[in-house]
Amino acid sequence: AIEQFSPPVMVVMGNERNDIVATAVALALKSAGRTDIPNMPHIAFLAGEDAETNGLLKAMAPSAEDAVLQAPSASFEELCALTAKINVWRSIEILLTTSKSVVERVRDGRLKIYGAYFQTSTGKVQMLGTHPTQEELIETLPSGEVFRTASDVAVPAE
Repeated sequence: AIEQFSPPVMVVMGNERNDIVATAVALALKSAGRTDIPNMPHIAFLAGEDAETNGLLKAMAPSAEDAVLQAPSASFEELCALTAKINVWRSIEILLTTSKSVVERVRDGRLKIYGAYFQTSTGKVQMLGTHPTQEELIETLPSGEVFRTASDVAVPAE
């Protein structure tokens, strides 16, 4: 799509009140030994064996773990917001370290990538800006494009 449509801007957006984020945070808190985890009756389903959900949860886990490390005494809600924002940066970092076509376009100014955070409770979008280490990330041109395989995290078709 990048090569076909050449968009001048890409926005990578996270959001609050997301079941995958909440479940990842709950599991990260449990792993860290915290007991102040809200009652989430659907956590067993989300952390279960469903390949699509489990893949999304596995992809979110590093961001949740980082959030707990960065703010160990934060509330569950604060950690969910922080996790979503960290995941925005992580997603941009993945783009900038795996996609040659994205990096080439960012380098020459044809593409700007911005992070954003959607506050579902207010309907407002907080623009986070460009990745804090974007310049360092684009110094090395990825060797090619990374193609998804069956072992990658499942992405819903719709």
